Amino acid sequence: MITIGYSTKKIDENYLHHVKDTTKYENQIIAFQNNNEISLTRFYNKIIKESKNDIIVLCHDDLVFETFDWDEIVIDLFKENPHGIIGVAGAKLLSESGVWWEHCNPMYGIVNQIIDGEKVEHEWSHYNENLENMVVVDGLFIALDKNRIKKYFDEDIKGFHYYDLDFSLSNFLENVKIGLTTKIRLTHFSNGTINDSWYENKDFFTNKYKNELPIDVREYKVELLPSQGPFCPDKNF
Repeated sequence: MITIGYSTKKIDENYLHHVKDTTKYENQIIAFQNNNEISLTRFYNKIIKESKNDIIVLCHDDLVFETFDWDEIVIDLFKENPHGIIGVAGAKLLSESGVWWEHCNPMYGIVNQIIDGEKVEHEWSHYNENLENMVVVDGLFIALDKNRIKKYFDEDIKGFHYYDLDFSLSNFLENVKIGLTTKIRLTHFSNGTINDSWYENKDFFTNKYKNELPIDVREYKVELLPSQGPFCPDKNF
């Protein structure tokens, strides 16, 4: 079994049932009603410390899980691989800007998003049975084995931005393997928000890692293609 945790402005029983209905096991689910009282970093650290299970999934509260028994997939991935953190969207390159979706080529994952009421599939990489090694993964879905990570979430990061990149990168720098799977499909109802808080946390992040960035784990260093926000409609693999 695993522990599943998410922060939400209001507990939605339908979403809770959806999570249960798409998983195989009787997992521990921690849904925290949070109207900006505490940051995600503080809440997620609490889950890691208090979870009944070693494997934890931290996710957003606006997802549709398209893959059934996805919890079994997560368990098997950690059983078969040495990784400490696994996501469904991420990048093999993080530049000095600290923006993981700045370039199309290093972006990986297959995620659906609802845009103007329509489901759009963003295929940043092909389906792969194996994990791809990343530098960072996005916070919409982060699976971790708490016995393999070396760093917790940085509670100096407030709010809801850059907690994911900091968690990924801080562990990567401690030689924790960061992986990405395309075996779990999600539909995300949010496109993300770039606001003052995003810029503040971005500045904090880039200053914190100014001596480490850029980091590039691509096997083939092809010419970088710019993205259009987090989207790469013309990406060629």
